Amino acid sequence: MTGCKHIQAAVLLSIVFLSDQIGRTCASYRSLKQDSDFVPGPSSSEGVTILASVYYPPPPSEIPTKPELPIKNIPRYNRTEWYTQGPVKPSNIKKSAPSRECMTVGDVLKAIGADKWYDILADTGLKSSVLDDPKVQTTLLVPLDYTFFREIDATPLRNESTMDELVFYAPEIQRPLAGASILKGLWPTDSLGTSMKVPTSNTMDKVTPLYIIVEEDKVLQAQNGNAVNILQGDIAACGPSIIHIVDDIVLPFRFDQKPVDAVSGTQAVKP
Repeated sequence: MTGCKHIQAAVLLSIVFLSDQIGRTCASYRSLKQDSDFVPGPSSSEGVTILASVYYPPPPSEIPTKPELPIKNIPRYNRTEWYTQGPVKPSNIKKSAPSRECMTVGDVLKAIGADKWYDILADTGLKSSVLDDPKVQTTLLVPLDYTFFREIDATPLRNESTMDELVFYAPEIQRPLAGASILKGLWPTDSLGTSMKVPTSNTMDKVTPLYIIVEEDKVLQAQNGNAVNILQGDIAACGPSIIHIVDDIVLPFRFDQKPVDAVSGTQAVKP
């Protein structure tokens, strides 16, 4: 009988301990949600505390590798003298469109191996307005799937080691990521002149746009973020829209900011 009482006491203590741990975890989660919506960005007066992650998604059975570029059999605009300064008028872009039937932005992303980027745009509410809309007119900087599995150093703010893990555990960053990759207007590669400021769909306080700065050799520097290179440009989509394959995910923030600043009005809006 004494042994049973010991067992009952041990079980009771275990339940109390587990309940306390769950309570602490829920309290931490509520605190995170109340303190901020975690929209990392380059400028704001209000800092955001980001909790380190404790769970990672299971690794894929096969990590995607970088495909051989340029990707063939993809519709592409023909370069013309109109591409001297952007943004370019849609009527001029249409004049250089391939003769084949156009593909929607979503169809192009799937064809080039950008399924993860497709999912991010869909998850941020852009499926009907961008991915599936044959009339949308915009320019997208698109990373391929393999870029999500590169190692990142997000310490001391985060513990994730890849962008795939970060997007999984902090899905709220998908919106600023999507907005940073969508350029306002039509910008073929030849229209991207050095030192030009190209507005993205991200804004500060829903008013001031965040920019991509064009550096030498078509290097695209995100405002207060990272730099990416165009690997294959001027891919054609219905609308017309333009897709540039880039060598990394455009980040509108840096991991070395302490604390990461919140852009309260950052949003991926319809181009």
